[in-house]
Amino acid sequence: MNSEINIMVFGQLAELTGSTSVRVNLPEDTESLKKLLLQQFPVLVNYNFIIAVDKRTITENSNLYEGATIAILPPFSGG
Repeated sequence: MNSEINIMVFGQLAELTGSTSVRVNLPEDTESLKKLLLQQFPVLVNYNFIIAVDKRTITENSNLYEGATIAILPPFSGG
């Protein structure tokens, strides 16, 4: 009964994962998503990345839902 969700992958992270999108079973929240991504792509352990849900960057654990637009982004540079 688990739904799959598509995650868009940008920048250097796409190079590391080998793809600009990844499909995973819908996790309950962003912390679970992060753990899932680190299990699937261990190389990401060495990189910081930002999770965005519906074009909003997530700064604290947030629930996920079917139909959400999810992206993982490299950290923004600049000041």
